[in-house]
Amino acid sequence: MRAAMSVLCGVGLVAGCSASPASQNDAVDVASTNEALSVCGPRPTRSPPPCNSWLCTPSTGWEVWPLASGTACRSPYGPGTCDGGQVDWGTGQTIVPGACQPLPVSGVVMPKLYPLTLVYAPPGTASGKAGSASSVTYSAGSSLGTSTKTTHTFKEDTSVTAEATLGGFANLGQDKGWSVTKGDQTTLELKKSLTTTIIVQGAIDEDGIDHDLDIFYLWLKPQLDLAAQGNAVSWSLSIANSGTTMDIQYVYLFELKDPSKMRSDVAARLAYYGVTSDDLASLIPLDPFANGSMAIDRTRYMPTPTTAPYEPPPRPGVAPATFQIRMDNSTVNTAEETYTSDTSVSDSVGVDIKFTNWLGLKAKFSDKVTWTNSSVDATSTGTTQSALAVVTGPSFGYQGPPDLQVYYDSLFGTFLFVPITGAVPSLSGTVVDGGGQPLAGQPVDLTLADGRVLHTFTGPQGDYRIFSAPSGTATLTAGGASVVVTIGATPATQDLAAANPISSTPAR
Repeated sequence: MRAAMSVLCGVGLVAGCSASPASQNDAVDVASTNEALSVCGPRPTRSPPPCNSWLCTPSTGWEVWPLASGTACRSPYGPGTCDGGQVDWGTGQTIVPGACQPLPVSGVVMPKLYPLTLVYAPPGTASGKAGSASSVTYSAGSSLGTSTKTTHTFKEDTSVTAEATLGGFANLGQDKGWSVTKGDQTTLELKKSLTTTIIVQGAIDEDGIDHDLDIFYLWLKPQLDLAAQGNAVSWSLSIANSGTTMDIQYVYLFELKDPSKMRSDVAARLAYYGVTSDDLASLIPLDPFANGSMAIDRTRYMPTPTTAPYEPPPRPGVAPATFQIRMDNSTVNTAEETYTSDTSVSDSVGVDIKFTNWLGLKAKFSDKVTWTNSSVDATSTGTTQSALAVVTGPSFGYQGPPDLQVYYDSLFGTFLFVPITGAVPSLSGTVVDGGGQPLAGQPVDLTLADGRVLHTFTGPQGDYRIFSAPSGTATLTAGGASVVVTIGATPATQDLAAANPISSTPAR
């Protein structure tokens, strides 16, 4: 560097100046020599901005001049390097002053848990026994899960970007049982792989739906990978310590509500990971049925075209009816707005001091990470969510609602049964065989004029009920027989003699 250079040569020559600088390194801070004083006057007493020096130029006097790119500097976020600014070598003037760019930092935060999904309990039966109760199976073809972001973990002036993978961090792929893909700029979608099976059963000692048996699947101590520079951060999810297996534990809702009732082995496992009662309590709001029945939030839950009877047997000693339902979300109406829910859980922070300093400046938490889960419809993932339900009716003497509506939870990609109360069927009737005997457990379909199909089944007495059918003509089908019916403002009835009744209901 020409440390003794007092003016910028080549831009209106000054005595003693004979050549233009060959590079930016030739334009450096100058001393207040007599020559500089005569051309530019006294050197400014204030300090130049970081990554800049004062330079005397004949045309403009003293001005800010960027230091060379790569010069070490100190940014508000720690050590950095100067970016070299931007200068016009033709005029010798600074266009953009130099700036100190913070060095990139990376690290990990390890939240105690992440809510992978919520699976709802199917209806129970007081006369049930192990192996005969209702169940819901999410197997091949199902990719339940949720969409998540961490934006609320960081301060408002921080730019947050989600990445399915980050350089240097372990990737979460299908071989782990779950996969992570990028949903949008700030969101990742975490989905069950198509080969993983999840089964949840209903109660075998009580009728009705007991949401205390709803199950949360928790990923214990996931790794939140962060790569940051200045106000920008990219994040992803991977397995802690570059392991090969996700550590997943299921927990019943009743265990979250009262940890003293938790299975001892589960309690010990959660304690090993440092999961606190506050962490567990933060999950309860994710299940709006935790404290009993409630109005359905249509921004999160969408009705499927399937209903099912839930009726007791006609007399004591008769087993409740059992039938199978194939549930999917291919025909549900997408919610008009996205449903979101925040969950804050405690964490442990990576030890890299630069990364810890960055977190202190740009993160809103001191010991918690906030997961923001949001609803995802089938069109965003290209995958239809599906499940197979085996529904067993209640015991003799049951007096509750006789019909169930199947809903789709867009937040977690799972299905739930909700009792139908206060609604009048649009169409009802009885399905009989050729001898006039009622047929139980028969699939009944109502094909509407627009092509949509409403599904239900006959109860123990061969009766069926279809709800929320629009006015107009439709085709009723059961047991290989069909008839055209007219739906109007008042409830309609239509009996049907099945041509090919089935003795046991196959999966739809």
